[in-house]
Amino acid sequence: MEATTEGMRTSGRSSGRIATATRVLAAILGVGYIAAGVLGAAFEVTDGDQSDLAFWLVFLVGGGALVLIGSFVLASRPVLSAVLTSVGALAGAVAVFWSVIVPVLALALVALSIARVRRVASGRRGVSRA
Repeated sequence: MEATTEGMRTSGRSSGRIATATRVLAAILGVGYIAAGVLGAAFEVTDGDQSDLAFWLVFLVGGGALVLIGSFVLASRPVLSAVLTSVGALAGAVAVFWSVIVPVLALALVALSIARVRRVASGRRGVSRA
């Protein structure tokens, strides 16, 4: 009985850590994507081709917006939140894939979002069975 109680306490702590890590990483990536898209458009980092500019704006600003909306606005709907956060994180990573660290952070955010949904779902199942 004692081991089960300890496991529940540990699970609650790790669930809180997952949620916190997800929010922090989502804020960093979401704001970073939007800033990169806006600065890229402002300083015309493309080769003058308007399709390049559209690519940067859609993937970076759109991806950043999806990450922020999914992680903060729709946080009460875990599955939809994870889907929007994941799509936004991967969209932004496509635009800056050459940076190596951003795609790794995007994949980490996808994994954290999925882990958070699984924790919420298992918590709901545990409550409904009790």
